Amino acid sequence: MDAIPPTQYVPLLLTKQGERNGLKAVDPSTKAEITPLFVAHAIDWDHENDAPKKSVDDHLARLPGQLVDSWGTSPAMIDAGYLDGEIMATGEHPIEWITREARALGLPLVPAVSPDYSADYHDAVARVVARDSDGVCLRLSPSEWPGPMTSTAMEDLLRLLGVVPSEVHLVLDLGGELTTTTERLLSVTLSVLPTPMDWRSLIVAGGAMPAQLPLDTISRIPRQDWIIFNTVRHNGVRLPSYADYVVADPGPGTQIDPRFMSIKASIRYTADDVWVIARGGLFKGSGGRSLGARAVPVACQALVAEPEFTSGHCSCEDWVESVATSGAGGGGGMAWRQHATKHHLVLVTEQLASLP
Repeated sequence: MDAIPPTQYVPLLLTKQGERNGLKAVDPSTKAEITPLFVAHAIDWDHENDAPKKSVDDHLARLPGQLVDSWGTSPAMIDAGYLDGEIMATGEHPIEWITREARALGLPLVPAVSPDYSADYHDAVARVVARDSDGVCLRLSPSEWPGPMTSTAMEDLLRLLGVVPSEVHLVLDLGGELTTTTERLLSVTLSVLPTPMDWRSLIVAGGAMPAQLPLDTISRIPRQDWIIFNTVRHNGVRLPSYADYVVADPGPGTQIDPRFMSIKASIRYTADDVWVIARGGLFKGSGGRSLGARAVPVACQALVAEPEFTSGHCSCEDWVESVATSGAGGGGGMAWRQHATKHHLVLVTEQLASLP
């Protein structure tokens, strides 16, 4: 995969259906400005039987074809860290199997790796790199970022993988650590990054969406990752590309027992520097209080009334207005995530295109 330029957007996209459907809905001209880093989602847990709902083989069986269906065959990256420790029936690590099967369908996927993944994962990525000769994506948390006094851990990992910086898409990943301290650390790291022009790509990532949303009908969450990126992007000799977790929080997600879970309708709407979160009625709850899809129109009606809502921007706004007007219902969580994801992808590509 070629170098990712500073104008290119790198969304870290979970491979769940809502996210895939949102990506699929993006038009080709916008997709041309995107290089996804797919994150293979964890296997759902069967709380009643206290066991995984599926084997890893069943979990991944359709994923390569689903990625081709939603994204196409342009190069992308994939991280299988949430499946680290699993082994396919073929004896392969999931990162080996996914990249091999996707490439057979015409989709080249560059494997992503982090130093804290298992030795088995590292060995599997080394085999993928040798097999495909397409480089690697290296995701580093703040404690692992390179600098003048870099430990040998990162260098040892690159040697194990059999790559040099010119074959590495380097991701400085803040995750959810969006504090003043990590902002300063990112600023310094960009300014003293060893041989910054040697890396195939330089990417700054972060995710400000919290795991738990406010319960108010309307609330605003600062897009702190975007704000930090714009504050520090000029601090080094090389402009980085921007990556975020789209409208998801950066964590793996909690496996909540659905038998005891209550869900309020919620729409995540991306604006310039904030997310506007609109909440409706109880979509799912106990004691016959659930409204189902009828819980969504209240959230859509509230969102339409906010100054950040931009009618006609993309199909997300069309859907919100339709649900708000009809009052008939707005589907479930997958539909909410699909429209929120599509709108976010379009808006961020527009924002990046407008940067100097």
